[in-house]
Amino acid sequence: MNDFSFILIILALFSCKAESLESELPLGCAEEFTSSTLDYSEKYVAIPDPSFEFSLVDQKLDSDGEVNGKILMADVLKVKELGVNSVSASKEYIIRDLTGLEYFKNVENLTILNCLEDSLDLTHNQKLVDLTFFAFWGGGGSFDREKALKHIKINPSTTLKKLELVMVWMNEIDISSFPNLEEILIGSEPLTTVYVRSKEQKERLVDSKTVMLRNNQEVLYKVCRK
Repeated sequence: MNDFSFILIILALFSCKAESLESELPLGCAEEFTSSTLDYSEKYVAIPDPSFEFSLVDQKLDSDGEVNGKILMADVLKVKELGVNSVSASKEYIIRDLTGLEYFKNVENLTILNCLEDSLDLTHNQKLVDLTFFAFWGGGGSFDREKALKHIKINPSTTLKKLELVMVWMNEIDISSFPNLEEILIGSEPLTTVYVRSKEQKERLVDSKTVMLRNNQEVLYKVCRK
């Protein structure tokens, strides 16, 4: 046996050993997503949902102080912490469209409450450390499962440490691209699949007594290797 063949055998043995560590979990990845291009040279960012803009005005983040469908780009780029909440959980006031949120590229802590947006693209919010989304929070309204969050896109991130998605209506969630994730709470009845980066990540986050993954049915975990 020559030296080259011996090296190949050793590499194969180590590969099998590494593979066996994940043998209890099947392999698989969520569907890849594409991200649009944003123009930060514009003077204003469009905020078509008046309830969303009212939340910004109420926090004095929209410097013109008016609900007029737009906010200065300069105002948006200053924001590092953002809490979005409908003025009321009643149907006429609840937030349904978060268009414009994608321009808040410097936001690190983002909390969204009482929102019936069904699809959320956060691929441009690349500095997120803490993300909380409650489709419905508090009394006075009713949870509409048909309009709850079904899809979310989050850019692969080394900064994201906390992820809470509650009263959403998602079938799957991919946490494999968040190596420094420390806390996770998912509340989604139809959830069937969670993609993790390793068996260790699954055991560290999901099986901890202080971190919960809630669901009414069994969840399948898959190791995603991109």
